[in-house]
Amino acid sequence: MCIRDRCNDIDTKCAYVAVKVCMLLVKFDGIEGSETLSHESLDRVFCGLLDDRSIIRTTTGTLLKVFINSKAAEMEADHPKATLLIALVHSLATLTDGFAEELVVDALWGTGAAPPMLLEPAPFVELCKSTDLPNTLIGLRLVAAVLRRLGDSPAVVGTAPKDDLFMTTKGGIDDDEKKLRARAVEQFSKDMAPVLVSILQRFPQTEAAILAISDVIACAEVGAFTKPNATKLITAFEAQCKTTDMGLDQNLQLVGAWRSLAFSAHQHSSLGEEALQSFLKSTLSRIVEAKTPIKAAAQWSQMACLTSLVSLPDKWKVMAGALGKLPADAAELQWAVVLCCFNSVVWALSSAAASPDASLSDLPDRINTIISTALPLALSSTADSPPSTLKAHANILVACCDLMCLPMAPITDNHVGQAILSVKALLQFMAAGVHGLQETAKETLRVALSSAATEQSWYNHSSIKAASAASEALQGKVVASICRTFLLNRASPDMAPPLIALWPSTSFKSSSDNIKQLFHALRERSGSDGLAIEKNAMLSAIGDSDDLSPETMSSVYALGAKLASLHFTVTDKHYTACKGMVEFCIQHSTHDERILHGGVSY
Repeated sequence: MCIRDRCNDIDTKCAYVAVKVCMLLVKFDGIEGSETLSHESLDRVFCGLLDDRSIIRTTTGTLLKVFINSKAAEMEADHPKATLLIALVHSLATLTDGFAEELVVDALWGTGAAPPMLLEPAPFVELCKSTDLPNTLIGLRLVAAVLRRLGDSPAVVGTAPKDDLFMTTKGGIDDDEKKLRARAVEQFSKDMAPVLVSILQRFPQTEAAILAISDVIACAEVGAFTKPNATKLITAFEAQCKTTDMGLDQNLQLVGAWRSLAFSAHQHSSLGEEALQSFLKSTLSRIVEAKTPIKAAAQWSQMACLTSLVSLPDKWKVMAGALGKLPADAAELQWAVVLCCFNSVVWALSSAAASPDASLSDLPDRINTIISTALPLALSSTADSPPSTLKAHANILVACCDLMCLPMAPITDNHVGQAILSVKALLQFMAAGVHGLQETAKETLRVALSSAATEQSWYNHSSIKAASAASEALQGKVVASICRTFLLNRASPDMAPPLIALWPSTSFKSSSDNIKQLFHALRERSGSDGLAIEKNAMLSAIGDSDDLSPETMSSVYALGAKLASLHFTVTDKHYTACKGMVEFCIQHSTHDERILHGGVSY
């Protein structure tokens, strides 16, 4: 296997050393025509910029800087380094879905000072002026990525630094660097303001353009805009947000831009607030006029964005009315309405914290309405539900559990039982998707390691791993949310065994650890050896039916293995529970032999 293939090796140390070797080779003269570092080979090596391991991205970014510096002297362009960078991003953008720009900027930046090639706005601004939409989007995303890093906000992608080999984090930036970054942000903002207006005019009602522009606005210094440019931009941005129907995730992406326009400390904030109120008024009127679930989903998605920004205490009846009339087959609409109601509770709590005289007398009723109506929605997922539906219902469940954790929430055992049933169903359905992703990841890795591998095959493998990571995060949110209700004493410990019985069905370590920690916490609080908790968890795993399927037997055995693994001879103060569990399993086996599968590990 040649060195270019080693640069994408699954072994981090191997990939790291291979990229370092390429870096040394690039520094020598007269090697451009070699087989190792031909243009095709370098393109393959630069795919490391899309790697999910930050150390590989950073090292490949250093290689890219060396390559650009060596080639820039041969070019006659006004900004040769930025031109080379843009050319590379164009080639990588064909492999990704809108995040190559951020990964490349993050890799080039590393943990040190800002690279000079990223501090000149001219080439990026010129790219944004293109009449070709893909080129414009690449320019906007590059500007947003640079502004984000100038604001000292590194991209959150890949593994956590503590799990990443060789990754070092430097201290804070010095005063000179801060001044340099501030000047760069101001210059980028001044130059981009009129360009953003022209893009909105050139590509009206184009979702991708609106989202890319919102990312730029969220990171820019709005106070650096001239008043005419600020007025035109705010007016045009408001008009496009009003007339473009987008999904919930896309509308929530606009929150940062509106917060920057309307609530940041700058001289144009009054214009931003007026535009935001106009957007709100328009959205409320269109919600009333919406005749189909699809149209209603678009309007309530806008409403979810707005309720994240402003308090609407007088609109609770509108939200509660919509909550009680949700169609069963519109998961995104369900989540959008629930999120609006959830935000109304958060705003009420915020007002009470700011003003002790504020009344919260109606808040328990609001919370009860949301929980009682939304929990059955989270239970409505099926094995055939698409990932988007599972995601929406998982988010609904998380919101309900967060509300249940509030001290004034009037929760019942029925609420907790419904929540646990929802968790069980969602874990079961997501596990099937995770298994499919894992099998696909194995296949894409086999292709990527083959002699016929291409840049696209490496990206396919990375994208599958990213999808698996997203599934892990979603599963983790679900499990952590229900565990919080017990850890905060909002749910009775007697309701916990069915949740602990789900321990073997978690597909990821983070979710498994949450349930394990819940078991430890409940056992310590009980003041006993935890035998009762283990007994009830085992009975919950068996269930009330006479199911003798291999899946049930395997689940019972897996739970017994996990619970038994928490006990250690001599050092474990709860070790007596092992003897108790063995006796219990033998005694109970006269009624149900399935429990013996769980007792084997004890």
